Amino acid sequence: MEIPEINAKNTVYTVSGLGASNWFLQSQFDLNLVTELLGSSPEVGYLAVGAAGILSLSELFELTDVLED
Repeated sequence: MEIPEINAKNTVYTVSGLGASNWFLQSQFDLNLVTELLGSSPEVGYLAVGAAGILSLSELFELTDVLED
């Protein structure tokens, strides 16, 4: 299996996917992955997940071209 290139688009989609996974884990197993990984101050993690989500949606609906290849 080939490792994908590290670029802005892949990073944004990966962080968005981690955020979605965190919601699933929180709802089904009462496990907050962001808090587990970042400890007692997860604000930066939530900020990164939120920003990645906004960028993902803006790219999906072609509102921006920030993540051009």
